[in-house]
Amino acid sequence: MHGAMLPHELIDIIIDHLHDDRVALANCSMVCKAWLASSRFHLFSDILLSPRYCDDILSLPPPSIYTVPARRLMLTDKDFLPPGIEKFSSVRAFYLRASSPDADMLSRIPVIFPRITTLELNCVAFDSLGDLIQLVCSPPCLETLSLFMCTWKQEWEQPPANIHLSPRLHTLNILTINVHLLLDWLTSLPSLPPLTTLRIYSISEPDIPLLGDMLRTLGASLQHLTLDLRDHDRADLLPDHIDIGHNTNLRSFTLINGWPKLLYRLLAHRTRENAKLREATLTMYEGKANIPNLDLLDWGELDRLITSWSQPASSPHQPTSDASVKDGVGVSVTLILRVYAHALVSSVNQEMVERRFMPLCGAKGIVKYVSERERVLRVRERLKGPVETCGVGEVEVKAEVWCREHKGAEFAGVLEGTNVWHASSKAVQAEWAEESGCAADPEGRENRADPKNTVWLAAAEQSRRSVLG
Repeated sequence: MHGAMLPHELIDIIIDHLHDDRVALANCSMVCKAWLASSRFHLFSDILLSPRYCDDILSLPPPSIYTVPARRLMLTDKDFLPPGIEKFSSVRAFYLRASSPDADMLSRIPVIFPRITTLELNCVAFDSLGDLIQLVCSPPCLETLSLFMCTWKQEWEQPPANIHLSPRLHTLNILTINVHLLLDWLTSLPSLPPLTTLRIYSISEPDIPLLGDMLRTLGASLQHLTLDLRDHDRADLLPDHIDIGHNTNLRSFTLINGWPKLLYRLLAHRTRENAKLREATLTMYEGKANIPNLDLLDWGELDRLITSWSQPASSPHQPTSDASVKDGVGVSVTLILRVYAHALVSSVNQEMVERRFMPLCGAKGIVKYVSERERVLRVRERLKGPVETCGVGEVEVKAEVWCREHKGAEFAGVLEGTNVWHASSKAVQAEWAEESGCAADPEGRENRADPKNTVWLAAAEQSRRSVLG
């Protein structure tokens, strides 16, 4: 008598729990045909077309083992679109790395990949700023755009009036040279997409006024904001130009390479209208030449400000109404202090933060200390996959790594963010802090192939094993 067969829905759920275990998935794929499609859904959701494997993968005859489950595609070290790449036209995320694309490649990317919602350009060299802008404005369904260390030879003085970003764009990450040129173009647009997440890294003096204009334009749509300072020169200009009071729905604000008084001045713009702020994060570098011992800094104003926000909106004898809680009035804000120590052991700990730095917040339990060095190691362990040697991921994954190296800090691995190779689209859209979610990606599940065509299964499995090594 044959054993009872599990429903395919239960098989999907079981295999989904193994989404980040490639060895287990490879074994599951060889159990039986019923397990094959579910295993491939995770095994081949992310495809890296590197010089080593590109020709082999693209030369596979249809139906290819990779094309059905593929949802994220990365092309590296190619200045043109190789023949056969149109097999992956259904991917939702496209990553271009270490490339100098020609005009033909730039015009074909949005045609071949019309459904992409995520676009990352990593170390891509353009002939002009206009080529970059034309490319990022071409995908009609773009939701997440990441620009990491892109360069261009010529500036673009007068962009066409009819060019604009996708109205669906909600997340913008920028870490590149001449940020002010991109900000200048963005602020010159007749209208900006309703961005909910904005992360700008390596901010210098020319960027500050334009950044203030952009935040003012975004207004109530912005919910998550991250600003990273290249250095402390002229950083005092930030509060003069940046007023988060315009961003009435701001829920989290992160300042990297700042100091307590600067964060206080930026947060002091918070008003009753934008009382939805729930989390403020300050990342500092202990032991840097231009930063003294952290216990010598002025923490008092920031401590009193954060504590004042945790006070109830009504009197002690009058309960807070549901309406006031809904509006964010009288709801506390949590301060997260992240310290990256140049020494192996940091002199800062949770007790020091609660008793010496922020005693008022410590008494209310609304301040949290995080060791960046330890957190880096934990997150790095989770950012492993078939393309780990290339350090693939969203721009925020690499941004702080580059910033730390740029600032002279010891390299300690990939930092915060959502690694696209192990994350659902929901986690990618969320603020990165400790949200490198490993939940199974539900997107594209309807595309799981029912492996009824057994003619090509043996050859496909052999190809799969050769790629997995």
